[in-house]
Amino acid sequence: YVWTKWSDNGTISHNIAPTTNKTYTANFTTQYYLTMSHGTGGTVSPSSGWKNSGAAISITATPTNNSSVNYNFSRWTGTGTGSYSGTNNPTSIAMSGPITENASFTQNNVQVTVQTNPIGLSFSVDGTSYTSAQTFSWQPGSSHTIATTSPQDGGTGVRYVWTSWSGGGAISHSVAASTNKTYTANFGTQYYLTMSHNTGGTVTPASGWKASGATISISATPSSLYHFTNWTGTGTGSYSGTNNPASIAMGGPITETATFTHN
Repeated sequence: YVWTKWSDNGTISHNIAPTTNKTYTANFTTQYYLTMSHGTGGTVSPSSGWKNSGAAISITATPTNNSSVNYNFSRWTGTGTGSYSGTNNPTSIAMSGPITENASFTQNNVQVTVQTNPIGLSFSVDGTSYTSAQTFSWQPGSSHTIATTSPQDGGTGVRYVWTSWSGGGAISHSVAASTNKTYTANFGTQYYLTMSHNTGGTVTPASGWKASGATISISATPSSLYHFTNWTGTGTGSYSGTNNPASIAMGGPITETATFTHN
């Protein structure tokens, strides 16, 4: 109860000087407490607080919608005289007693994109294979398996080796749909280095796959009665010349041939 006035219109605390028989009445207004609550997925207004008896109060539920999650308003559940239960939003209640109003929200399907970097490589979602980015609409809380394979062929002398998923996890693992998200399978590029030589010596390292951009030292070792003459290289980053050892940069598939000459 909230004091409103004295019958003599004095302040809440004041002096009186009665000269006749008299009644002084402190008048009060009744207020009831409005409790506003909500589940996950949104907000409500107004905030909880005291309201005058008989007041008509507009209540509003606002669902959360952003780049991560999307919710819809579901319904109000009200208790107390003058409360409201139903799907209208906004709606109005009449404060005829203490009231509690709870707003519930339902999460929409989450949008999940699965792709590779670089683009165009193979991956699978729930056992189905794809070679281009795919966006799925999944029920919140559902579980799905994303996977890829490694290595993957990229043409002559080129392959792609899986390094990681953007969200972490093994090459094949389960993910739970909770928010809008993108999962990217990251791959490193490798090029094939072919090492060869004619009669009269050996070369190192052996032929094999090398990481894109790697700097590789190559060396030619002549046999007895032979001497190294030159390297003949083909491919981006290869070397042709007489340096031994020499250095190459793996900018693509490379072939290096060492030539030896008999003394």
